[in-house]
Amino acid sequence: MKEFSTKYMYDNEWTEKASKFFSKDHIEKTKPYVVKVKNGIILPERPGDLPWGLGGCLDEAGNLIPESTVNGAYGGKYNFDENSIEKLDETVVLIPMIPKHWGHFIIDVISRLWIFLDDRFDTKNLKIYYCAFGWGEKKLSGNYLRFMEYLGIADRLIQVDHPIQAKEVWVPSFTMSYRISCNEEYKVPVEYVIQKVLASDKVKNLEPYEKIYFTRTHFATSQLKEIGEIDIEKTMQSNGYHILSPEKLNFEEQIYYIHQCKVMMAMSGTITHNIVFSNPEMKLYIINRTCVPNPPQLLLNRLYENEIYFVDAYRENTLKHPKDYGFGPFWVTTNENFQNFCKDHQITIPDEILHHSRMHDWLKYEYALAVFNAKYNKFTIFVYYKMKKILGR
Repeated sequence: MKEFSTKYMYDNEWTEKASKFFSKDHIEKTKPYVVKVKNGIILPERPGDLPWGLGGCLDEAGNLIPESTVNGAYGGKYNFDENSIEKLDETVVLIPMIPKHWGHFIIDVISRLWIFLDDRFDTKNLKIYYCAFGWGEKKLSGNYLRFMEYLGIADRLIQVDHPIQAKEVWVPSFTMSYRISCNEEYKVPVEYVIQKVLASDKVKNLEPYEKIYFTRTHFATSQLKEIGEIDIEKTMQSNGYHILSPEKLNFEEQIYYIHQCKVMMAMSGTITHNIVFSNPEMKLYIINRTCVPNPPQLLLNRLYENEIYFVDAYRENTLKHPKDYGFGPFWVTTNENFQNFCKDHQITIPDEILHHSRMHDWLKYEYALAVFNAKYNKFTIFVYYKMKKILGR
């Protein structure tokens, strides 16, 4: 079994939790399957207690099909006007939810797309319905749509905005779940899209970079969320890493640069989920911005055979605020873990970065912590979701 290296991580309970999670056998050995629901009713997304709301597919008896939900994030029955149901005398495929979040697209959406390349199921003429969250009145677009276009299914995608009953609804099982399991079949649609991108005219004039660092420093939301990353970015740039901002790249450029490089480095989170687009020889260095383990990343690290190291660059005084791995604020530095990593990989940290005062970053972190606590305290979040429910959005 692939080993979990803790060489550049703190010796604490959080590292132990990550190591224990990784050591479990999460790889499914069986083929993914399809639940075929006769006269199934597809419910559009509606606000609810889960982050992406309620919805899913019901059978003839009104039972919710578990495979039409996303564990802990989406799904559930609600009252609806049965006279508003559109009836279709055809078989359709249901992709339960497409949220406007690239990391969740990689984990929760791509994991359903194996069905379109599986010879066991003839889907080439079937319409594909999906529920959506975070898109407002807009339809699927950007990298999300580009992935579907390369897969060859974009022109059959239909967003569900009212109840629909079809002669039969096919719900594909997932091949990647938040903290449950993953399946080798997950790779099938990803590999298909990679090869299509590499063969396209969109990348014919691009030149690969041997070492790349994906930065978050240009995200507007990162100014108070990821504090101190600029020092790590400057260190890597001074050591020959090409600095890339994902938001400034189109879909094809991202796939090309990730797949063609020898080393990729980035802060923990959505960016490092892009390991799915790598080549097997690529080395991935993940700068941990928080102590809290990221289960989806650990699953991907098990599924893909790349050489991977976590580097705990987060400040130890941030241990008392671990709400989750994506919440923030985060404070990273060129600490002892980072220095040991650099020493082992022939990376030189510039003296002006290694020895400059951290006072400014400390003040910024304390300010950010106060802002986040005020904005995201339990009462504020409770009121926010209650108002969404009352207003119907």
